[in-house]
Amino acid sequence: MRSTPIKTKYQKFPDLIKDIQKYGIEAQGRDFLIMFARGERLSPKQRCVAMCYKCQGFYADGKADCQNIECPLYPYMPYQEKR
Repeated sequence: MRSTPIKTKYQKFPDLIKDIQKYGIEAQGRDFLIMFARGERLSPKQRCVAMCYKCQGFYADGKADCQNIECPLYPYMPYQEKR
């Protein structure tokens, strides 16, 4: 018998959830990132918005456009200045 759990692609990330709840603000992507951390399924658009939330440090310093036009997910960035 194994004493450590086998990691799968559906592994839960409880530390990520704790960090979001401690440092993150209510913004687009928050709920999707929590869903991902719980191992729930997301649509491609939901995954993109969740990644923006994570990449922006849970928007801890406010909701703003990252202005990273080289990012392949930038077209889905929820707080773009120019849409």
